[in-house]
Amino acid sequence: MREDGPSLTATLVAAVRAMYTELDEPLRLARDPLARAILPAHLAIPVRALAGARFLGPAVHRAIGAVTAGLSYDVELRTRAIDDAIEAAVGAGTRQLVLLGAGLDCRAYRIDALADVDVFEVDHPAMARFRGARFDAAARAAGRPFEPVARRVASIAMDFERDRVDDVLRAAGFAVDAPAFFLWEGVTMYLTPEAIRETLRAVGAVAAPGSRVALTYAPPDPPLAPWLLPVGRAIARAIGEPLLGLMRPHEVAIALGREGLTVESDESAAEWAPRHWPGRHGRMHVWERLAIARRAG
Repeated sequence: MREDGPSLTATLVAAVRAMYTELDEPLRLARDPLARAILPAHLAIPVRALAGARFLGPAVHRAIGAVTAGLSYDVELRTRAIDDAIEAAVGAGTRQLVLLGAGLDCRAYRIDALADVDVFEVDHPAMARFRGARFDAAARAAGRPFEPVARRVASIAMDFERDRVDDVLRAAGFAVDAPAFFLWEGVTMYLTPEAIRETLRAVGAVAAPGSRVALTYAPPDPPLAPWLLPVGRAIARAIGEPLLGLMRPHEVAIALGREGLTVESDESAAEWAPRHWPGRHGRMHVWERLAIARRAG
């Protein structure tokens, strides 16, 4: 992760989310009323322009998808898949949500199902500072603070390469005897294998029976056009966010299994697109996958 400032990738992902918030259904899969407000000014300009010309939405959707080789599609599709998984867990009684690498995630402010849930937003100190500054700027612009829909929100700064998740969660009031939903979205590919193992070990130390862990990961040999992954690696290095922790599905299952977690699903845009955008896309590029695992109990 970058030591000198916010994650550029996380900021661009937030911009894509804001763009989709301005589109009409069925292209918009998840509402996020704060997405545009917390963007830096230069990224908010095109989103505001799209809001004023919503008829251009389908064309913008296709254009950005073409430029990013389908990566922008993946952002919206995985958002919906994760939202559905969180709501299902809450419906089953889970009352704690841990966002590992929160970035500019607004789930605590937009998912009504979290009204009785404690949310723990964990991120690198540089990104946590940037997140706080963006929320403060949005509140000043609106003339009011933004209140979460979640019962409680705890913001926690930690370095995944140096700190332990279990330690910082306990210090923030996390209940180790109650099930939780741990979301690790858009982070593992930027960490070393050692940091991934240590974080999963720490999560396993505080994950009560019935807890779920959802993590996105990038496989080293995805079914992409041959040139895409090398180009993606080069771009990631150039922006100071090299891809370090690429994993295959069986490796993810083994890593989760070591912590007593059994994979319940492992999907990608290839499965999500037919489900949510039937007939609108051909074969989807698989940039990353979402694995969801559960601790029995």
